Amino acid sequence: MRSTLKEISTQLNNKEDKVIKTSDKLEDNWKLFEDGIKDNYKELYGKVEAPLGIIQAAVQVKPLDTKVLTTAIDQLDKALEQIQKSIAFSTGPQDMKIALKKIDKFIAPLNEEKVVQYAARLEKYWSDIEDTVKEKNPTLYKRVEDHMGIIQAGIKLKPVDVETITAATGALDKSLTEVQDIK
Repeated sequence: MRSTLKEISTQLNNKEDKVIKTSDKLEDNWKLFEDGIKDNYKELYGKVEAPLGIIQAAVQVKPLDTKVLTTAIDQLDKALEQIQKSIAFSTGPQDMKIALKKIDKFIAPLNEEKVVQYAARLEKYWSDIEDTVKEKNPTLYKRVEDHMGIIQAGIKLKPVDVETITAATGALDKSLTEVQDIK
């Protein structure tokens, strides 16, 4: 949806006539996950529906009111960004726990390539949610960062430090349970 918003903005700036057709893509994309947002993120649902409705109505008016459309596009983009962050935060700790299980699986017997691969995934999932954790619970954030640092240091050794990684993944798993409880 966000890429479609950029497309509409470009079309508005270039005074193109495709805006109506492109705006229909917004509604089609929204329908794919609208119910899940409505059920799980009620406040954000309204923040999407309002500007989306304005966009759908404004593209029907001739001549196009670019100021109204631009404002609604900006509001919708911000709401969609909030949804992305909320979804990433709600799934991030679980994704990290899955990566930890994979690390534990491949640490004994050691498959160094897989341990490194899942440690990288662990970092990726953490990068999606770490700002939110830091904001909401700085102490927990520091603890997770410490465990993550130990895991990263352990995989850099040749051969990887199995004992250190195993201890850190267990501690990190407990901290991720706390992350899941953050509202």
